[in-house]
This record gives sequence, C-alpha cells and structure tokens, in this order.
Amino acid sequence: MKYEALKAHIRTLATDEWRARFSEIEKILGFRLPTSARRHTAWWANSIGTHSHAGAWLENSWVTTEVDLTREALVFRREKAGQKYKGVLVQHKASGIDPTQSIPWQWDQTEKLAGTLQLSWQPLGRITLQGTRLKFPPVSAEPGLYRFRLKSGRVERRYVGESANIRRRFHSNYASPSKGQQTSWRINKALVEALANGAEISVAIATSEFALTTGGKKRSVDLSNKAMRRMFEHFAQVYEGDLEIESLNR
Repeated sequence: MKYEALKAHIRTLATDEWRARFSEIEKILGFRLPTSARRHTAWWANSIGTHSHAGAWLENSWVTTEVDLTREALVFRREKAGQKYKGVLVQHKASGIDPTQSIPWQWDQTEKLAGTLQLSWQPLGRITLQGTRLKFPPVSAEPGLYRFRLKSGRVERRYVGESANIRRRFHSNYASPSKGQQTSWRINKALVEALANGAEISVAIATSEFALTTGGKKRSVDLSNKAMRRMFEHFAQVYEGDLEIESLNR
C-alpha cells in the first residue's frame, strides 16, 4: 500500500487526536502528497470508495476533520467505540445504500461566493385617498422595485416589493385588488387604514442606478429578469429590516 507508512504511524499514536501538517505527513511518507490533496478537501474525505489512501486512517479507526487547505493542516481523530468505519460500511451495504454516494466528485469543489449589491431609491410622491380608493403618483410601466413608507407621528412602517410593471402593480393590484390577490389585498387594507387615520405615505421606486459586482467584476443588471429583481428586493428588505422600523413584508 502506497500510504502504509502513514497507516503504521497512526497505529502507534497513543493520543486520540493528531494535529498534522501536510509537510509532516510527507516526511512520514517519504514523498510529496498529490496536488489534489492541497486543492480539494474531498481528497481527505473519510470514505475509501475511490479514495483508497483513506484506508491509512480509516482502517485504524481514525477519521480526518478540520481540513484547512490554506494552512495545509488537518486533524486526525480516533473514533469512539461503536462507531467503527467498517461497521458503518457494512450497515450501509446491508441497507442497500451505496457508501460511495457520499463521496463528492473531484470536480465538485467547495466554492465561496462573494459580491456586492447597490441600488438607489428615488422618491416618486405621495399616496393619498380619493374616496375609499388609493391614488398613486404617476409612474412609468417599467420593471423595478418600489417602497412604501407609512409615517404616523414617530411611528414608521415600510413595505418593499418588485414588479415587471410598476404602473400596473400600483393602479391595478393595489388600487383595486381582487380578493384572490391576498398580498395586494393586505397591503391595500394597510395603506387605506393608515391614510384614514391620518398617516402620511410616500412611495419611492428603483428602476435604474443598480450595481452588481461578483468576482470583482461589475455585471449588468437586467430588471426584466424576475430572479434579478427578487435578489435586489430581498437585499432591500434585509437592509430595511436593519433600520428597526416595522416591516409590512412577510
């Protein structure tokens, strides 16, 4: 076995934990670890399957944990009694579960996603009552985000939404919602009641001045894409939530 020296070393350990450096393991083996051991945490997975080298620790009833590719270090830990690897493997076979299914493919690596979002709210005007019907300020029929701010004295509530057609959303969904439109019906009721009780309601929209950066590169923002609108909508809702102002979003 290529990793017999590592297996023999682990067998001699008197403690239940060994914090090892890759360089230390290479010294024991007498050769350099493969490139994949430094690039993929899956190489250190606790499953023999397509990783025969894992037998060096698993067959000694040890497992790997806390693999840190940046520091080139990991922890080998002795398994507790009754949790032997071979026993688990036999149990999986008996239940018809293929133990190799828990082994990720080498090409499926850990990924870290990072990005920044930015948008600008542009005040559109006031929402008022015309009889019992909501009256909205003029707005274009374009996709984007919108925000309602309801102020009554020192109390403020907010609602953030998105739509492929903001004009239609305001004048159709919110001004005269059908009972089948539960969210529109709820928001209509909240706005009407607030105005009837003397509250002031302002509406703002975001249809431009969006910024999206991923992987250090600026990306175009296509608001005709619902997933794109929803991403910015959720971002705005989370941001608004941090202001300790009551949210009408559910």
